[in-house]
Amino acid sequence: MSKAEILAELPKLKAEERTMVFERLCELQERDLLHGLGPTAEEKKLLDQALAEFESDGQRGEPWRDVLHRIQASPLTDEQKALLEARLDDLDKHPEKSISWSEAKAQLKTRFGI
Repeated sequence: MSKAEILAELPKLKAEERTMVFERLCELQERDLLHGLGPTAEEKKLLDQALAEFESDGQRGEPWRDVLHRIQASPLTDEQKALLEARLDDLDKHPEKSISWSEAKAQLKTRFGI
């Protein structure tokens, strides 16, 4: 079966079957990374840039769950807390969307007075 045929068949799979395919692809990717293939040149460049940005940020931040607990203890409305939790869950799934702690802190102060 060609790659084009495989890709064409994916939308026909049930959600559970796509999850199985995704998990298998992740296993293969992990195996490749652990056994010498490593990141591509483009991935390495992105990782190096992210590391440099992280290291240049004077404030290393704190675990987001700690921030969440502090926010939950604050006088936010249930709706505001739910929105923050949804965004934090999204960051778990998409860490590339993250921002520095100083930027997040400034946004929280502006939006919620925290």
